[in-house]
Amino acid sequence: MGALTSKPYAFRARPWELKSVFSFDFLDALCASIRIDLRSGNLLRILPRITPNKNEDWINDRTRFFIDGLKRQRLANPLIKTSPKWINVSWKRAFNLLNIVFTKKRTVIDGIVGPMIPFSVQKIFKSFVSQTGSGNFFSEHSLEKADLLTQPSLELFPSDVEEDTEVVIVINSNLRLEYPLLNVRLRKLAKKIPIFSFGIVNSSFVKNLGTMASFNQFIKGKHKFSKLVSTFSKITILNGSSYNGGTQLNSLTFNVLLTQLTISGSTVSLFHLAKNFSTMASSILNYKTKLKPTKSKERILYLLGADNVKFTRNTYQLVVYQGDHGDKGAASANIVLPTEMLFETKDAYSFSLDGSLVKFNFAYAAPFDVRSQYTTLFMLMKYMKFKPHKVTPSPFSNLFSTPFLSTSPFQFLKVSSTQQTMHNFYLNDVISKSSPTLTLASSRFSKSFEDDNIFSTYL
Repeated sequence: MGALTSKPYAFRARPWELKSVFSFDFLDALCASIRIDLRSGNLLRILPRITPNKNEDWINDRTRFFIDGLKRQRLANPLIKTSPKWINVSWKRAFNLLNIVFTKKRTVIDGIVGPMIPFSVQKIFKSFVSQTGSGNFFSEHSLEKADLLTQPSLELFPSDVEEDTEVVIVINSNLRLEYPLLNVRLRKLAKKIPIFSFGIVNSSFVKNLGTMASFNQFIKGKHKFSKLVSTFSKITILNGSSYNGGTQLNSLTFNVLLTQLTISGSTVSLFHLAKNFSTMASSILNYKTKLKPTKSKERILYLLGADNVKFTRNTYQLVVYQGDHGDKGAASANIVLPTEMLFETKDAYSFSLDGSLVKFNFAYAAPFDVRSQYTTLFMLMKYMKFKPHKVTPSPFSNLFSTPFLSTSPFQFLKVSSTQQTMHNFYLNDVISKSSPTLTLASSRFSKSFEDDNIFSTYL
């Protein structure tokens, strides 16, 4: 048997020619530890870095093969749309135009952050939107109509949850597609304790107890599992983010469940599984969950790496997109501000699904006329004579008292249905959509669903 070398990397470089940089995977909510191998500033491959309490020695296929999408559809210059064409402009002209528009009286800015925005950038973005006077700052996750969680006791998912539980209950989450690394950890845990699920059919080691209708019966104490669960003294509930079962889960529902289990003498730990690390940061920073009423007719939509938001175009006089790749967000904008990706940025940090602080290290240089996300917002605030402040990490001990996000009653904004249910694992972000390798994998993956009729096995 020969060397297990991935096909895209084969015969491209010798090992002694490579320069390695340690960083974290920004495509996975768990932020797996990875090693980035480069030659002459070109990223050639990504390998897992052994980390026992996080990803062990695993990374998912999307992380391993999205490399060829990094330079495709790349935004390299500030752009202004003059129908029907786009024109390149300088940063000074773009900032001057934004300054004129943003400083108009009775102008309201709705700011939305996407799935790959680190904590440090979200913090200054919140300050920027707040100083404009609107206070409407959201994440894509907070706009999902089906997510009604307002439970203050929801905590970040701890890395040592396996050591302090007797049974795990997964609520409406497709572990294989949404949290592949967490799926690996739970598969090992299944050898020691039972793992059950309601809603979506999970991996083979998880015993499914029925649909969300069965979960409602379980809450009322009428399900056959209701008596069995009371025999466990330590229960862990993992609340997923795939609300496609037709039932909306709210804080009242979980309060009833927690009360029943507590009365029976069980210790219950309830954890919310965020879709990405950006959602974790939004939760910690208390991003808004309700639309602030306003009578202003001048509305501006600022998309910070957000590509899965559908909106009524006539509602906004101006749409600004700040990001690294051209996709739906950039195509719908009037002004595009190109920014660095996380592999191109220095000192970007955030929090992963397990609550750990991760720092995305600089690997290679961005295109010449591209600035970091933080610098772009900092300079824009200076143009508008706001008070930009230096962002420092929050004390880790204060994170676990933070309420999590709930639904925003937006009437003209909503998240695309593809964001709520992950049917396509390989094309789930703007960079992966630009990758020829992942596009090919996606087409073959979809074809296998049609040919072999195994769709129900995964979803």
